Amino acid sequence: MEQNKRSNESDDVLRARAIDLREQGWSNPEIRAELGLSGWKLTQLFQGHVDPRHENLANRAKTEVRAKALDLREQGWSYDAIARRLRVSKSSLSLWLRDLPKPDKPYPGPVPKERKMTQEEWEAHCANRVKAKADAYLQGKVEERKGEIIAGASEIGEVTDRELLIAGAMIYWCEGAKSKPWRRQNVVVLINSDPDLIRLFLRFLGLCGWGCDRLSFRLSIHESADVDAATRFWAEVVGVPEDRFKSPSLKKHNPETVRKKVGDHYQGCLVVYAQKSAGLYRRIEGLSRAVMLGSTEAIARIRDEVEPPGR
Repeated sequence: MEQNKRSNESDDVLRARAIDLREQGWSNPEIRAELGLSGWKLTQLFQGHVDPRHENLANRAKTEVRAKALDLREQGWSYDAIARRLRVSKSSLSLWLRDLPKPDKPYPGPVPKERKMTQEEWEAHCANRVKAKADAYLQGKVEERKGEIIAGASEIGEVTDRELLIAGAMIYWCEGAKSKPWRRQNVVVLINSDPDLIRLFLRFLGLCGWGCDRLSFRLSIHESADVDAATRFWAEVVGVPEDRFKSPSLKKHNPETVRKKVGDHYQGCLVVYAQKSAGLYRRIEGLSRAVMLGSTEAIARIRDEVEPPGR
């Protein structure tokens, strides 16, 4: 009996202390850490004495504590510094201070006693720590993106001739020049700035019987760029001498236009012409329509079409 009485008295003291901290705006984890209690014990102490429904921390906290937090934030203090100074959780600070603008350079607060640093060293230490966290986060996102790209690449494996026919036809139907009712152009012409896509399209043309000896090339580039260097670049991509290229198509430079593709990495676009390719053009049209509709539906639609004169 005597032992139970002492235990009850101890609980009363702990309960009073815990309730006092709760009224000051302390969170349950902070109270447990301060009093050395388990979560179950704190719940037992609060039972019947504290409303189990958590009110908004902004309403629970003492007015003066919140006012101090607002004042320190307006002075440019960081959340970490305010939390250390006022012994308030950062989740509470977020509720109180989220409407205030973020300081351009948050002040990390005075040097903690356990840190043997000058104020300048402490500020540099905090800035480096923030930068390290940001760098680690960004590097993690880079690795995440790479992983997703690698996973996608792993799904393909080696490309078969049939897959190359499908890919090449769709590349052309999306990017190549197409005949229009008002402009008949049954010739294969593709312009693009992606070297890998150009290489893939050349493989497709080779599969269709159009090697480089049946192709011609032209560089399309801004006149302010290095035309000779770009010509050498594309000649290496397609594997032909530079003298196989037609005269470049130069775009007039407009200084008022804000262009992103500039500098040493700007190589312009390559125009690929397939010579005497009317039959190849129609084959590509059939391939692409079959991919989009399925062979049966594509053939049925083509047979029902009324052929315009001169097509």
